[in-house]
Amino acid sequence: VLSNNSNITELNFVLPSKRAGIFLKSTFKSKLEKTTILPRIISIEEFIEELSRVNSIDNTNLLFEFYTIYKKAIEKDKAESFENFAKWGPLLLQDFNEIDRHLVDANYLFSYLTDIKRLETLLKGEQKTDLILNQVKFYENFENYYNTLYSYLLENKIGYQGLQYREAVGNIEWYINNTTDKIVLVGFNALNNAEETIFESLLDNNLAFIYWDIDKLFIEHNPQISTFINKYKTKWNYFKTNSFNWVSDEFSSKKNIKII
Repeated sequence: VLSNNSNITELNFVLPSKRAGIFLKSTFKSKLEKTTILPRIISIEEFIEELSRVNSIDNTNLLFEFYTIYKKAIEKDKAESFENFAKWGPLLLQDFNEIDRHLVDANYLFSYLTDIKRLETLLKGEQKTDLILNQVKFYENFENYYNTLYSYLLENKIGYQGLQYREAVGNIEWYINNTTDKIVLVGFNALNNAEETIFESLLDNNLAFIYWDIDKLFIEHNPQISTFINKYKTKWNYFKTNSFNWVSDEFSSKKNIKII
């Protein structure tokens, strides 16, 4: 990067974590030969938050917001206490998060799950007791919970990580048309579907270049570990005309290990 850019201050580095950014800053300091302002170095979460224009909400407040939505969405006398809700609410929120991070059609998925639950009940030949009916009803409500919570959070410009990712993908075209920033993507390996869409868009529009985190040993001898990297390398349009950076060779090199 230093050899190819005369002014690194104009670059924006996006890394998998804040911790990685600390080490990158340290490395820059050791490599720079003159006094300069360091480039902007942020985590992928910070970049996605900016791109989505939705502020992060912590897990505790998110759970309380979800409980408020839940009580409005269900019949008053059938709403569970917060104590019982707190046993399954966080798990469902995790599912919402993964659904959005991977750009899954949530309505289709929840409809599919509900149908499976109904079929299981029929195939088991179980009598339709109140317990069985309540279980099916429980699944039927997921779609409503998801849509209502998503709309509420978006209206208030707050959201969990998955929501931010989905909104960021929706805003990527606007971003591309309204920025001149050069982005350096560093240290990534397996991406979720939202990250993949965003990275490809930035690379194809000449707004970014990327340095992966993969070792020669895994590329050549462990296709399971290099599954995602190989997919990007062969399927992304960007790599049809640009070199793949980079495959390191650290794993096979001799190590000096001290057990203390």
